[in-house]
Amino acid sequence: MRNKVDYVENISNEADVICLTETHLDENIKNEDILIEGYNRDPYRKDRNSSGGGIIIYISKFIQAKPRPDLDFDNEALWLEITFPSNKLLLCVVYRQPSNNNIFWDKFHESIENAMSYTPNVVITGDVNVDFLTDHSHKIFDIMRLNGLKNVINEPTRFCATRQSLLDPILVSDSCDVYDSHVIQIDRTYSDHDGTIIFLNNLGRLQNNTTYKRMIWDYRNADFDKCNELIATFDWESIINAENKVTIRPNDKIWFNSDLRREIRKRDRLHKQARRSNSIPDLNKYKKQRNHVNNLKRYTKDQFYLNANSLLDEFASGNSKSYWSLMKKLVKTSGNSTHITQLKNENDELVTENYDKACLLNKYFCSISTINENNDRSPEFLTRSNSKIDIFYINSNQVIDILQTLKLGKASGNDSISHQMLKTTSYTVSAHCLA
Repeated sequence: MRNKVDYVENISNEADVICLTETHLDENIKNEDILIEGYNRDPYRKDRNSSGGGIIIYISKFIQAKPRPDLDFDNEALWLEITFPSNKLLLCVVYRQPSNNNIFWDKFHESIENAMSYTPNVVITGDVNVDFLTDHSHKIFDIMRLNGLKNVINEPTRFCATRQSLLDPILVSDSCDVYDSHVIQIDRTYSDHDGTIIFLNNLGRLQNNTTYKRMIWDYRNADFDKCNELIATFDWESIINAENKVTIRPNDKIWFNSDLRREIRKRDRLHKQARRSNSIPDLNKYKKQRNHVNNLKRYTKDQFYLNANSLLDEFASGNSKSYWSLMKKLVKTSGNSTHITQLKNENDELVTENYDKACLLNKYFCSISTINENNDRSPEFLTRSNSKIDIFYINSNQVIDILQTLKLGKASGNDSISHQMLKTTSYTVSAHCLA
């Protein structure tokens, strides 16, 4: 796992939950060494010093989850409770060594029964070392029937020289609405197992940092001579529509570009088409495009970091703002994420909207704070001089001088007029400012 974090991130960073087995981690490996961007800083781990591998679960920073050690058994399974606005889901990741006997299955069965008594929404995944393509009389099938579980993976997941087998099922309860599930091809230099993926419906809406619109000025294509002419002659009580709105994607990686986004949209369209038609040709088209997107992600990321040094050198010589902006993105800090996960109000209801979270936190801090009212009256203000300034006289040159001192790149005011626009048109607008 230690040497595979980048690969895992490339193939699965659009998932809400990532589950891995046979991680081969121990207490010497810190969480910050295996972090995946966009996921909580403390992944849920169950390390093993002996043979068997270990388990790790990455949870999106937009999801609220907590461990359920009361459902775990030995070091073989890791249960999490995931909370949605209107539902709860119990997720289990399990690794079973081939040498484990019936005691494992008894504990496994008991753990599932306890989970089902808490919520009907249960998902179990991992490597159980039972071939679901051939071992139909195995005890796990009895456990599934008794608890109303079904396997939604029907393709081989493990490959060796002599055979293919399905050792990595995804078991779901009847209440889980699965709208898609399939196998993800994994590079054989990393594993002899393929990955599996599942999509669930009706678990409640998750909050995401959605895209939003921001107005920018396109200075590269600006005709400032014409702009000054228009300002000097135009009726200032009219409205000049000179803005452009761009889409801001706060969750995008710094190496993400429009070409990659276009290929991802194409992949998603093929995915929908394959689900609608349920035909083999459409499914093969989707898989081909999915593999192309995964390869393109790796290539785009590698190319960005290869060119990062030359970009830094270029910015350092003349664009300090761009230099430090890129530097902050490249350097991974140990600071906590600014995102606040879902909160619960006094009625034990999940709060997902940022405004509602702010109100809830404000109410809480007000309830635990007190104000010393002994100094509630302002002290008397004593004048130190009898001199007063009644009128300011400002001329056009003074306005120009002030506008010329503005620093480019600083934030604009409520009128959205940038410093660059004011500075470039200072000689023209100075007279209108005095008016």
